[in-house]
Amino acid sequence: MEHNNSNCQFSGVCHNCKQQINGCESACVAMEHLYHVHCFLCCFCGNQLIGQIFYNVNGKIYCEQDYKNLGFSPNYCDICGKIIELKIIQALGRSYHPSCFRCSVCQTELDGIPFTGDQENRIYCIPDYHRKFLPTCAVCKKLIAPTKGSKEILRVVSMEKDFHIDCFRCEDCGIQLSNKRPCYPQDDHILCRKCNGKRTPISRSLQVTPVNSPCDSPNVTPRCLPRGRPRILRSKRE
Repeated sequence: MEHNNSNCQFSGVCHNCKQQINGCESACVAMEHLYHVHCFLCCFCGNQLIGQIFYNVNGKIYCEQDYKNLGFSPNYCDICGKIIELKIIQALGRSYHPSCFRCSVCQTELDGIPFTGDQENRIYCIPDYHRKFLPTCAVCKKLIAPTKGSKEILRVVSMEKDFHIDCFRCEDCGIQLSNKRPCYPQDDHILCRKCNGKRTPISRSLQVTPVNSPCDSPNVTPRCLPRGRPRILRSKRE
């Protein structure tokens, strides 16, 4: 349900007829748009709505009588529970006032700003979603985020830790480790087989085995690889 205001001082272009509104010409503002008074009409019956109660249904304007006769139901904000009378935001299958559509962490208004939601329909700005849900690399301590233009997260999981693929390297020689070149950790240090042998007495190096990573990711269908093989996981950000 909405009301409008008329004022002869408005100047601009009518939202309906797209013609110029002169400063001395009677006009009104509704739904953040400017109209000639004679252009501000019910889209169903054509009656003028200046000074009348009207309803906005998906951008179309109805007088009160037609709104009721046509059986429309009002939109209620999913956050505050009140009727949405002006601009409506529809996201995640729900309706919101623009002022109620905020990041659940930082409370920033998200009208016109990229956002996402979790499985419980909580709303997040992209930075807060990343901070809350993305894994952190055990080496560089940075978030492991999707590459630009992709929703897929690619990471290595080994020793119950997450790594960027490029960060998963032997700490001594810097060689990149992978399924074909597994990690042989020692005292929680990431090492290749050769460097592990250099750090380990001969009697122990003959018995050393590569790390075995448990299947612990909730975002993918895991496949336990042979003992010693770190897992390279792909998971999608919703």
